[in-house]
Amino acid sequence: MNGAVGGKPAVPLPNRRAGIRAVVYTDIRTVAVREVPDATLEAETDAVVRITSPALCGTDLHMYDGRTSAEPGLVLGHEPLGVVQEVGSAVQTVRPGTRVVIPTHLFCGTCVMCARGLSAACLRARAEGPGAAYGYAGMGPYRGAQADLLRVPWADANCVPVPGEPGDAYEDDFVLLADAFVTGWHAAATLAGVEPGDTVAVFGAGTIGLLSAYSALLRGARVVYCVDAVDARLDKAGETGAVPIDFRRGDPVEQIRADRARTGLPLGEERLGGVDKVIDAVGFQARDREHPEQERPNQVIADAARLVNAAGAIAVAGVSVRTSLRG
Repeated sequence: MNGAVGGKPAVPLPNRRAGIRAVVYTDIRTVAVREVPDATLEAETDAVVRITSPALCGTDLHMYDGRTSAEPGLVLGHEPLGVVQEVGSAVQTVRPGTRVVIPTHLFCGTCVMCARGLSAACLRARAEGPGAAYGYAGMGPYRGAQADLLRVPWADANCVPVPGEPGDAYEDDFVLLADAFVTGWHAAATLAGVEPGDTVAVFGAGTIGLLSAYSALLRGARVVYCVDAVDARLDKAGETGAVPIDFRRGDPVEQIRADRARTGLPLGEERLGGVDKVIDAVGFQARDREHPEQERPNQVIADAARLVNAAGAIAVAGVSVRTSLRG
């Protein structure tokens, strides 16, 4: 594959072998680094990308924990940053050597859904139904990105060029553009519709929760509360400018209402002691408030319903039971 068959010349890769290394799901709570068949061009619209940073996702953990239909041999990972190694003859917007970030949900870019801007529901990427992703149980045949190389179908649609060189000061920032930051921004901007002056509560201070909170602040939120029970996460929430709420210390809804009352509600908002927008960045693995050792899938939704002000909005970015079990 050092020379593209029917494509454009590849960037030389030293010590190429017949296989590449990849992180493979082998059993519940067991993964291994294995050699898998080399990634190659399968269509003239494909690219092969050398991965420099593959981020982890909570959904990787859903598969790792055996909560999905993942089968042994699945190469994990769907949040990659890398450099184009080889392209097919029909690829026009990237070339070998281009640094690219690759969105989680792959899409054709030209079907009816893609043309409407609904690319996560692409009609061509998965024969069984709308929507496809790399290394994701039940989301198509596409190998994951926690590997040396990744085949990227419809490269013109799925490779987003970014500046710089691998390993530079922007490496950790750019990899967030594959999934994490855009998910947090989507939760705040689109799903919750955060506007300047809004009060916001984000349940969950993992990566998506923190980036949702940060996005809400970027959009001009008056105050953002971030609910969790992990000290490091709560500390990071405070560093971003959010107000950390530790639910180990009591009902987070009442804690937020108490803080709103203590800081003083603006004139005319005396009866709006909750918040305008709530973002669920936890999903089905939420902990039961009364029995923290147990999961309660609807716990955050129940809290959000108690906390949101009249005519407010609740956004769900966390994975729900139905999507976590899709096969």
